[in-house]
Amino acid sequence: MTETLVERIYEAAFLPDLWPEVLGAVSELSGSVSGEFQILSLDAPPRWKATEITRDILGNFIRDGLWRDCERPAHLLTVNYPGFLCDIDYMTPEQIARDPVRRLLKDIGLGWQLGSLIHMPTGEIAAMTFERWVENGRPSAANVAVLDGLRPHMARSALIAARLGLERARATVSALDAIGLPAAVLSSAGQLLTANALFENLSNVFRAAAFGMVSLDHDQADAAFKATLETVQSGGASHVLSIPLPASESRQALVLHIIPLRRSVHDIFSGADILIAATAVSSEGIAPSPAILTGLFDLSPAEARLASELAGGKSLKEASAELQLTFKSGRTYLERIFLKTGTHRQSELVAMLRSVEPVRRAAE
Repeated sequence: MTETLVERIYEAAFLPDLWPEVLGAVSELSGSVSGEFQILSLDAPPRWKATEITRDILGNFIRDGLWRDCERPAHLLTVNYPGFLCDIDYMTPEQIARDPVRRLLKDIGLGWQLGSLIHMPTGEIAAMTFERWVENGRPSAANVAVLDGLRPHMARSALIAARLGLERARATVSALDAIGLPAAVLSSAGQLLTANALFENLSNVFRAAAFGMVSLDHDQADAAFKATLETVQSGGASHVLSIPLPASESRQALVLHIIPLRRSVHDIFSGADILIAATAVSSEGIAPSPAILTGLFDLSPAEARLASELAGGKSLKEASAELQLTFKSGRTYLERIFLKTGTHRQSELVAMLRSVEPVRRAAE
């Protein structure tokens, strides 16, 4: 994984014509030869981008309505795995035999599709898929690990891309409004430059600080926020790009996403360097799915499954046993989860990890 590729993944969120190039780079890094990004919603044709090899067949697949008969998303949703899986691991031979995607891919010599569904807090589902030449055989564990490592970045990029409808972001104000989430852009020093109305309405979350800076109304979250900003500003990588804010008497819990604005996106946002956007966390007491947790907090598949079991009410010992982990391994995973979610105690983690729902658009 390279910093340049991660920057390009975020760049494509705002400049969707770059997705084919980005998907091609991800394909090459993961031992694939083609890739696709789709935004799925109920009863509407998918919005999509693809590499050159699969562009025509995916376009025909959607134009001819074959997407309505495709069982792959439903089967992958049923598995609810927070990472990439090969199609033969979540579909039976009979299901694959009647699958329209398999027929189209086979016609051009492709197969062994690795796919992952990313649940957006805003209701859509982002689908990322990558294929190999059939004669090259099944992808290796190392190939899958590359995609799993990039998945959190693709999830954050997909969140923005879905809200923009895979349309190019035109200018700062219109782009922030189109995202439909509380959002703002900051300078490299962390100064607030522009915010949309949804962001401005969250005065009980974001506080004005000295020199035009932004701070959070929760000390622990604010410390994590500042540390992450410093890392992003220095050009380094940060594993914490999504920060939880626990609920208070005046507001529900939120997750704050920090997205670097590099390369050409820097110009779209009038020289801004960082975008921050918030999604809400409900307090309905429902255990979140592992798929959502990986997208929000960069958890690995194993960490996400453990976090989901804990949020469902199991003790660490019970959750570890359920996942066939030793208690020692479970504790190691829990320590990593604490680090990535900004929590310190299991009770605090469980209180924060609840199902995610959208912050409604201003027009709703």
